[in-house]
Formats: sequence, structure tokens, C-alpha cells
Amino acid sequence: MAHKFSFRQGIVAGFTAIIVLLGGVILHSWVQLERMTERSQTIGRQVLELFTTLQGLDERSIDLERNIQQYRLVRQESFRISFNATQNQALILIDRLEQKNDTIPGLAPLLAEWRVTLRNIARNLDKETESAFIGTSVARLSELLSRMRQVAQQWVDDQDSQTASVLLNQRGLLQLQLLFSFLGAALIALFIGRWLTVPINQLQAFAARLGRGKFGSPIALSGPSDVQHLGRRLNWLSQRLREADNFQEGILRYTEETLKAPLSSLKSNINLLKEGVPGALTEAQRAVIDILLANLSILQNQTDYLHLIIERLFEKSDIERQQVKLRELLTCVVERQSEHPRFAEVKTRVDLICPPETEVWMDAEKVIHVMSSLFRNALDFAPDGSEIRLIANLDAEKFALECQDQGPGILPQDAPHIFEPFYHCQTRPDYSPPVGTGVSLAVAKELTQMMEGDIQLLATASGAHFRVSLLHEPDAIITP
Repeated sequence: MAHKFSFRQGIVAGFTAIIVLLGGVILHSWVQLERMTERSQTIGRQVLELFTTLQGLDERSIDLERNIQQYRLVRQESFRISFNATQNQALILIDRLEQKNDTIPGLAPLLAEWRVTLRNIARNLDKETESAFIGTSVARLSELLSRMRQVAQQWVDDQDSQTASVLLNQRGLLQLQLLFSFLGAALIALFIGRWLTVPINQLQAFAARLGRGKFGSPIALSGPSDVQHLGRRLNWLSQRLREADNFQEGILRYTEETLKAPLSSLKSNINLLKEGVPGALTEAQRAVIDILLANLSILQNQTDYLHLIIERLFEKSDIERQQVKLRELLTCVVERQSEHPRFAEVKTRVDLICPPETEVWMDAEKVIHVMSSLFRNALDFAPDGSEIRLIANLDAEKFALECQDQGPGILPQDAPHIFEPFYHCQTRPDYSPPVGTGVSLAVAKELTQMMEGDIQLLATASGAHFRVSLLHEPDAIITP
């Protein structure tokens, strides 16, 4: 059912679920914190009130003992009145403590006994024969009050223990909640990542196929509905690109075939003229015919090269990697141009800025074609006696192949357009061959990009300096 949701809905739902999980833990923690704070405040008020009352009762006990001694010694009514007033105050405090009977276990019997003892003292205060009883009862009041303090302190200690236990339990519960919420958030993130990773990988593979000119394989994206819609639009785009590619190939092949027939016919007719079939030729006419044949040969060579370019440009095969030695590759590039008219007029040097026997996995045929285009271009413009360097370099991520000549170089206004199809530089030296098709560097760039590489014109003080950079995997490099 996940495919019914769009990418945006899935992201919103995922983040909402994560917020609910983490927010729920935070909200629950806040509620528990408020409860613990309220409990602590309540217990604090009770403890304060309890010990304040006990302190007051302790003070009233001292007053009672003093009033009893004064009254029994002097027998004045004022001391009796003072005793009664202090007794009433003590009983009020006892009443307050009795209200906490349900809160503080063990306090009720002590309060009841304290009340009874005080009443017995009051009834026997006027009797002369009860001095021993009065003294014992007053001592009993002090003993009961001491036991009340012990019971109160025990109750406070119990409350502290309970609070600590509750805090410990809540901390453990919070840890579990955090753990499960983080696990839940991680699972949601993994699900969303998996939900999106599959179509993204499919898109990457499809884009790679399009980059290699494989327009015929449709893509069926799984995942969110809007991503599936994107897949349908990409299929439509692939179809349009295939149609445009086929149309372009058809036009070029038609142009090639259209040129071949007139050139063949023209060459046959010129040969007939040269052989004197229409009649004998003068020396001037033969010189003109020789010039025509030379130009026709150049034109046929350009046509053959155009055919090779068309084959490379519309090559639909996958990248076919094989293990190749860099020195052998550059040597092959040089040998393939050995029949170039200017090959013997220039010097060629192959340099490796890496171990001599280094081997790299690559599509050798495509790389050789790219470097041959650069090398042939350098031969076209290199002056007599100059040097052309083919350089191989290697680093952690790429291997680079360079072609550097000592020709007139490329003008700044030409440099941005040098890889554009059918573009011709504004100036050419007198010794360079006639203007070619203007697509060799464009095809070299196309093939380099097909191999996921890059081709650049580097700035240099003189001549032209090209660099072809191609990615490699370190494990695919063999360095003896």
C-alpha cells in the first residue's frame, strides 16, 4: 500500500511519527516531573507543619512543667489559670497532630496517651498526696513527646525513601521510553530511506543508461506515487531522445551516403580525363587534373573519417572494460597515426608519471579513439621539428591522459567553443591540412562523457594542452 502515498506525504508522515514518539516521551516526562514536584512540595509542607507543631508542643510541655511546680509550691490562683491556658494550647496542638493520624502511622496511640496523661495531671494537681504521681506523669509527657519525634522522623525518612524509589522507577521508565522511541524513530527513518533508496538507485541506473545512449530500456520506478509519475515522464523523455537520436543518425548517414556516390563518380570521370579517353591532354590540363585528384583524395579521406566518427558517435554498446597497460595504450595511439601526412615531420614522446608497467581497467577502444583525435589534431597544427607529448598520470581516484603540442595554440575566443560540433578555429597555419569536419573533438568529448570522464583544454604558454580524466577503482589498478 506504500506506493499510494506521495513522496511529500511519506516525508510528512514519517516526521510526524518521529515527532509523536519523541514528543510523547517528552510530554510524559514533563507530567511525571510535575507530579514529583507537587509531591515534594506537599511532603515538604507536611514535614514543616509536623515539626512546627511538635516544637510548639515541646514548648507547651516546658510551660506546663513550670506552671505545675509554681502552683504546687505557692498555690496561687494565677498559676492555676496559667496552667489551664497552657493545657488548652497543648490540647489544640494535640488536635492538630491527631488530624495526621492517617498520614503518620504510630502517632495516634502516643497522642491519646499524652492527652490522658495531661488530664490526669490536671485532675490531681490540687491533691497534696499526689506529688509522686504528678512527677511521674510529667516525666511521662516528656517521654511521649520524645517518642513522637522519633515516629515523625521515621515517617520523614520513609517519605524520602519512597520519593527516591519513585524517582528511580521513573528514571528507568524514562530510559525505556527513550530507548523505544529512538528505536522507533530509527525504524521509521530506515523505512523511509528504504522506500526512497530503491527508486533513487533505479533513477541512477536509468540515468547511466541514458548517458551511454541506451534509450530503449524503459524504467519502472517503485516507491511513492509522485516518483512513479517521474518515472513515466522519464520514459517519455527517453522515447523522445531515442527518436531524436535516430533522426540525427539517419540524417548523418544519409549525408554520408549522399557524398559517397558523387565522389566516386567524380573520381572515375577525372581518371578518364587523366587517361586521355576524351582526347590528349596538355601539360597544363594534366597539372589541373592532378590538383583535382589530390583534393578529391583529401575529400575522400575526410569522408572516411566522417564515417568513423558517425560509427563512434552513435555507438550504443556498453562500456567494455579490460585490463590495459598505459604505456601500450599510448603507443597504440601513436602507431595508429603513423600514416598521417605530418607524422614524420614531428617528434613524439610518451611519458608516464607512474610506474612503467601500471595497468588500469578501461574501455581501451574508446580511450584510444579519444586520444587519437587529440593526437591527430596536434599533428595537424604542429610545426616541423616540434614535439608532441602523450602523458599518463595516476592518482587515488582518477587516471589522466594528456596530449601537449608546440603548435600555434588556441585563441582565447576559440577556447570556449573548441568542443562544439562543426566549430572551426578562426586561424590556421599555412602548413596545416584543409579544414576538416569540425566534429572530432566533439566526438572525443562525447565518448569521454560516456565513460563518465572529463576532457579539458588546459591553459599553457604555447601550443595546446588537452587532458582526459577518467575515474577508476583503486582495486582495478595493478602496479608491479
